[in-house]
Amino acid sequence: MTPHALLVGAVLIPLATGLITALASRKRELQRVLAFVGGAAYFLSSYFLLDHVIDFGKIRLGIGGYSLPFAIEFAADGLSALMVMITALVLLLTLIFQESDADPAPMSRSFYPLLFLLIAGVAGSFITADLFNLYVFFEIMLLAGLGLLAHGGTLASFDATIKYFVLNAVGTAFFLFAIGLIYASTGHLNFTALTLASELPGGGESLAIVLLLAGGFLVKAGAFPVFSWLPASYPTLPVPVLALFAGLLTKVGVYALLRFLVDVFPLTPSLTYELLGHLASVTMIVGAVGAIYHYDMRRILAFHI
Repeated sequence: MTPHALLVGAVLIPLATGLITALASRKRELQRVLAFVGGAAYFLSSYFLLDHVIDFGKIRLGIGGYSLPFAIEFAADGLSALMVMITALVLLLTLIFQESDADPAPMSRSFYPLLFLLIAGVAGSFITADLFNLYVFFEIMLLAGLGLLAHGGTLASFDATIKYFVLNAVGTAFFLFAIGLIYASTGHLNFTALTLASELPGGGESLAIVLLLAGGFLVKAGAFPVFSWLPASYPTLPVPVLALFAGLLTKVGVYALLRFLVDVFPLTPSLTYELLGHLASVTMIVGAVGAIYHYDMRRILAFHI
């Protein structure tokens, strides 16, 4: 496969697998086989993507018939390719664990499609190089996550779904507001263009904008004080889906925060880093203290996450 095919495959393979498993939903055994084939293909594709990036450097691809920075851009460097590889590995292990007797998720026609839709949102967040498309992939993650949380059909799962939705909707509102301010300030949403614009006087390095973005990402990352959705929702999940949520979803928020503060807005005021350092310390302490008051292993682990 060409480098660009490997890059696009990070999103298209899980999307295509989700569609195919949805079409095969009436034949459960076929659906399982297709899910494993898609998961294995995705793992191999992500491995070759990482291998190519290590050997030849960053891959960039503009889609939509426009030249960069106005095209829809996908890009993979060492960090994003590694995160896609980790995503594929976690997915494959989740599919294997689902076949065990250790608290597998209840099977339904929508389970595998939702699972792969979630992976497409996660991987898309890692390889997008456009701020608005990052928002789109965040929403794909949110919708698929809501479906998987409500998948159990119990009162506890619906309660967790509502809490997950409300706080993540607040984070999305922060994110959208920041996008509007950034576009009004710079006229760009492409990461590379924003990096150049942030170096100009009056560019996109406003402390208010950065804090709005950070607020949206910190909700996704489950940081203090906007973390309550995580210990409320994670314990209701079956073990395979819990592993997927715990291993990936909060990490997308941390990744986005790193990507923006280090690459896109390199001139971020030092006060932002100091605030994040304090928030990180408080988050670790509150998580450990919160775990002390629980006896259920899943809630203990959720607080530690």
